[in-house]
Amino acid sequence: MTDQESRLMSVNNMGFEVAYNMQTAVDAKNHLIVAVDVINNPADQGQLYPMAEQAKQELETTEIIVLADKGYYTGECLKNCEENEIIAIVSKQNPPSTTEGQIGTALF
Repeated sequence: MTDQESRLMSVNNMGFEVAYNMQTAVDAKNHLIVAVDVINNPADQGQLYPMAEQAKQELETTEIIVLADKGYYTGECLKNCEENEIIAIVSKQNPPSTTEGQIGTALF
C-alpha cells in the first residue's frame, strides 16, 4: 500500500493482492538470472520478446533459444523473436470453448 510501483492484481484466479509481476530469464548452463524486469501487468503476454532480447544482449550472443510456458504465446512476440535470431519454444494456448459440451480440436 506504500509502494507506488505495486498494483492490485488477480492471483490464482481466486482473488486479488497488491503485488508485482516479475519476469526473469535464466541461462541453461549455470542456472543464473541473466535478465529481469518488473511489470505492472498481471499477464505475461507481450513479455517473451523483450525478455529474450535482454537475455541475448546480456549473454553477448547472436543467437539464443528460449523456452517459455503458454502464457507467453503471442504472434507479435514470436514474429519479433524470429526476425531477431531468437528461437522461441512456446506452447500454443488453447482457445476457449464456444459451446458447452463441444469437443474441441487439438492443434499441434
